[in-house]
Amino acid sequence: MPMRRPNTDLDWQDPDIEPLATEFVLAFDNLMPQISDHMATLASGDDRVMASVTQIQEKLYDLQAVAKPFAYMLIEQIADQACRHIDHMDGVTDADIETIQMHVEALRAAKQSARRGAIDPIGREVLSALKTLVRQRRPNSAQCSPEKVSAVG
Repeated sequence: MPMRRPNTDLDWQDPDIEPLATEFVLAFDNLMPQISDHMATLASGDDRVMASVTQIQEKLYDLQAVAKPFAYMLIEQIADQACRHIDHMDGVTDADIETIQMHVEALRAAKQSARRGAIDPIGREVLSALKTLVRQRRPNSAQCSPEKVSAVG
């Protein structure tokens, strides 16, 4: 008889675990304004554009790192799709900026739903649309590398 894999998911109903979710909210609320500031630089078109793209990607990696342990799967996967796109940018076009902005807006919407665990049907549709967009704009995109995920701090 095969052994059952132990359940490693956190019990979010446990009163000792639930307060940990505030760490995610604080991290998200800290990272998103930083991403928005860098998005403003992208829109300005000045010579700091590539540096801003790098900073956005670093913040997205940070967001993935905090979303995963707290089971914010949709946020983790939206950030991953943005990373896929950024990983394969050769320069920064208006279409690239638009694609990144769509991901940022999707992240904000996903955070508003505050849903942890399995992705609901609407979330799956959003994620599917973003994946399609990234595939169309960057056909050779790959997942974000786990070793690129930096610590939040």
